[in-house]
Amino acid sequence: MMKLKEKIDALSAQTVMKRAGIKEGMHVAEIGTGGDGHVVFPIAKKVGEEGHVYAIEVQKNLLDLLERRAVDMDVHNVDFIHAHAELINGTTLPNNTVDRIIYVNTMHQMEDKENALKEAARILKEDGEILIIDWGTQKGCPHPSLENYCFDPEDLAPTWKKANLVHIDTFDVSPYYWGTVLKHA
Repeated sequence: MMKLKEKIDALSAQTVMKRAGIKEGMHVAEIGTGGDGHVVFPIAKKVGEEGHVYAIEVQKNLLDLLERRAVDMDVHNVDFIHAHAELINGTTLPNNTVDRIIYVNTMHQMEDKENALKEAARILKEDGEILIIDWGTQKGCPHPSLENYCFDPEDLAPTWKKANLVHIDTFDVSPYYWGTVLKHA
């Protein structure tokens, strides 16, 4: 049986970037980055010097870890933003700033998913996309140890509609994760 850390590691940054269509020159926000830079730093490399990444995290201590790692890795195209992404204007970014927004293992923690998606829609460029990847699959929770984290992506449908977003696709990312892509209506 896989341990929880192995289940988390089963989701590679390459998978996230491919599903999000990350390209050189893009501006990307990862909301709920955590402290390891699992997604932020590979995206920063992929978007290159012409692109930019916004690492948005509510826990200041995790951002401090990321900032230290960025210095050690000589990464200069990431802004570390201590913000509450469940508040309108909480990210502090201007309207229409980013090409892609990525949530990885974050949405299940959000208490106000509606405001989180409204804030995401606010900072998303008109032709941008939001990629949400979280615990579970379209068939349900893959393991009893994950029950507190899993939820059905269809449970977000009323929420994304209230945020004036539309659904593009829902898919299983791995045996442990589902993903969904949204864009402006």
